[in-house]
Amino acid sequence: MRQVLIILGLIFSLNPILAHSPNEVSFSIYEKDTFILVDAEFPWSLRNAVFMFDSTLNKESTFQDIQNSLFLYIQVNLILTDEAGEKLELLKVTDQKGQSHHEEYQITFEKRPIQKIRNTLLFNFSSKQKNFHLLEINGGKTEFVLTKDKPEIAFKSEKPFKYLFYFFGVLIVIFGYLLYQKSKAF
Repeated sequence: MRQVLIILGLIFSLNPILAHSPNEVSFSIYEKDTFILVDAEFPWSLRNAVFMFDSTLNKESTFQDIQNSLFLYIQVNLILTDEAGEKLELLKVTDQKGQSHHEEYQITFEKRPIQKIRNTLLFNFSSKQKNFHLLEINGGKTEFVLTKDKPEIAFKSEKPFKYLFYFFGVLIVIFGYLLYQKSKAF
């Protein structure tokens, strides 16, 4: 009996160590052919955050009402911005119905180059919220964390004409040198 109690005690003491934090969300952002996809693993607290966001929701709300509010919640709190400062359009939010204890969703945006990401999801539920991101765009991989104190990140855009300026500068110097050498010969 004593051994059974020890084993049960160990099992229950390991549960908090192995449990996932309700204040952490993982986002994986990547490109597909015509979309930008975001795979997100939300904790159970997502439902509470959506209910806090939309005060019209209650116990009698339908599944569709909650899904519509979830879409609006994500649209307001997960903002991808392009190089011109315009928001990428949120196209759909798909419940992945995973087998884990997380809420798994795939969030689909229109495809344009990303200049900035603002992610305040679940910040209305917890001031200790941390949103972990893995961004895989244009062959590069970037990891970052957004918090209530730092809710957005901007990326340097690669201007295609940036190096063209240097190229023409070098050509002008070479051309000037050749002209100088030619005039020196006469």
